[in-house]
Amino acid sequence: MVRQPDSCRRKELIMFPLKRIVCPTDFSEPALEGLRNAIELAEKFEAELIVVHVVEPAMWTGLAYSPTGYNPPDITQSLKEESTKSLNQLQSELIPEHIPCRLLTLEGKPADQIVRFSTEESANLIVIATHGYSGFHRFVFGSVTERVVRTANCPVLTIRPRENRTTE
Repeated sequence: MVRQPDSCRRKELIMFPLKRIVCPTDFSEPALEGLRNAIELAEKFEAELIVVHVVEPAMWTGLAYSPTGYNPPDITQSLKEESTKSLNQLQSELIPEHIPCRLLTLEGKPADQIVRFSTEESANLIVIATHGYSGFHRFVFGSVTERVVRTANCPVLTIRPRENRTTE
């Protein structure tokens, strides 16, 4: 009997561990589809799911003639509070209770914050939609996804909206 060298033996398939999945959302339908995929992966791999929304700080131009009562930190705080409410609603409506889940609202430039947070948390995977809201927001979120794909330190799974998928 001829024995095969070790290099020719069939090797066991080893998949990288999925312990922590980060799923950014802008609360659009495509982002919710990305979240549904992230939930499915978290369930199958018994991974922690971290759903994040990034609020960009309101810009202050410092104009002398700005409207009375306009305070960018107040606007940013209001956006963060609304984000927290929306994330809690997503959790109660979509995420099964048996999946370990954290919800976070981050502040800053979305792509930078998603990548920074994923690195700090040692995420094994980022699940992100390729598009967000339509129009200008769709363009901005698409560029966020592209930047996350280019700069992330872990694998990134991009989820295309159903209407953009090809049928075979």
